[in-house]
Amino acid sequence: MKTGAPFVEQEAEGFDVTAPLHDATGKLIGGLGIDFKQQHGQTKADVLKLTAALLKELEQQIPSKAFLFQSVSAD
Repeated sequence: MKTGAPFVEQEAEGFDVTAPLHDATGKLIGGLGIDFKQQHGQTKADVLKLTAALLKELEQQIPSKAFLFQSVSAD
């Protein structure tokens, strides 16, 4: 986490990624773990591209760390 770069570990059945998670303003708010089931020919570089795309989409939806801990009403 100190480097700010995702860590990718290749395992027998796929890839395990741990990446820093930011809010929409770019502030570091935590970490995110993602497991990818291995696809034929998939490389660490491919997994990093997928991770970056997922983080971009997810982080845009998080206005702040406090937002993640709000109560949710069941309407």
